[in-house]
Amino acid sequence: SLHSIHPKAKKLEEIGFEFKPPPRPHLGNASFVGHSNWEYRISQIKEYKLIHGNLNVPTPDQFSVHDDPQTLEFYNWFNRLQTEYVAFRNGRTRKYLNEERVQQLIALGCQFRAPQHRMPDDDMPIADISCDARIEQLLAYRAEMGHLKICPSYRLFGNLGGWAEAISTKYRNWKEGKEHCSAEMVKKFERLAEIGFEFDVVREQKKRTWEDNFNKLLEYKRQTGHTVIPTKLKSDMKLGVWANIQRAEYDKMCRGVPSKLTQERLDRLTEVGFDWVGVKPRNVGRHLAEKDESDEDDYDVDDDSDGDSDGDSDDDSDDDEEDSK
Repeated sequence: SLHSIHPKAKKLEEIGFEFKPPPRPHLGNASFVGHSNWEYRISQIKEYKLIHGNLNVPTPDQFSVHDDPQTLEFYNWFNRLQTEYVAFRNGRTRKYLNEERVQQLIALGCQFRAPQHRMPDDDMPIADISCDARIEQLLAYRAEMGHLKICPSYRLFGNLGGWAEAISTKYRNWKEGKEHCSAEMVKKFERLAEIGFEFDVVREQKKRTWEDNFNKLLEYKRQTGHTVIPTKLKSDMKLGVWANIQRAEYDKMCRGVPSKLTQERLDRLTEVGFDWVGVKPRNVGRHLAEKDESDEDDYDVDDDSDGDSDGDSDDDSDDDEEDSK
C-alpha cells in the first residue's frame, strides 16, 4: 500500500495509527468504472495526503523503481485526472468525472491545471551509433522530408537532431581551426558532405516570440508552397508546437472560451492561409489533395452562380445540358 513506502508512516504506526483502507474491489481493466472503485480511489487520495501532507503525486518521469505496482497504478490514475478534468470542462463527455466528483476532489485539495505544451527535451543523450547507421538515417530522413535541414530538437533515431547539431559544431570548429580532428573524423565529414549534409544545424539561443514563429511560418510557406503544418513537424519541432497552440487557441475562440489568440493575430494567420486543421505528417499530402478538390468545387459553384446571374439564355442552357451529356 501507499503508506508502506514512506518513512513518515512508521512514525504514525508508533503512535498507534492503523492503516485500514477499504478492501479493494476486482478492477480488471476498468480503472475508473464503478461507484465502489471511485470510493477506493478517494480513500487512496486521503491516505496519500495524510502521509505526505500534500497531493503532489509524482508524475511519470518521477516514478521510482522501488514503487510497487499498486502505488504506480494510483499515481497513473491520479495524473490522468488532469486530462480528464480539461476534457470535462471543455464540454466533452467524460464518464469518469462529473460535477459532484470534481467538487469532491477539490475539497480534498486537488488542484487541476491545463496541460502544458511541452517543448522537446534539450538534454536528451545522443545514442552511440556508427557513421554508416547515421548516414542511413539521414538518407531516410531526406527521402521523407526532401531535405537535410534537421531540427536540433528532433529526438527520433537515437536523438538524430542532437547528433546533427553536435557534428555541425565539430565541423565548424575544425574548419575554423578551433578544434583538431582525426583523419577518421575528417573522413566522416567527407562522407556526410557527399550526401548533401551541410553542417548547418544550430540551436537557437533565444526563446522564439510569436512574431518569430510567424516569420518561420512564412518561410515554411515559401519552401513548401502551403501552410499545412503537421502536428509533429520534423524539420522544425518548435514551429510544429506553435502551430498546434494556435489551433488550440482558435478552437477556444470559436467556442467562446477565453483565448490568447487576438483578433489581429487571427487575421494575420488567416491572410497568409494558415491551415487550422492539424494532420499527422503522413496525411499532409492527402489533406492538400482534399483541399484542392474542395477549392475546385467552390470554383465550379461560383462559375454556375455567375452564369445564372448574367441571365444566360435558354439556348445557352440547352447547350450546357448537351455538353454535360
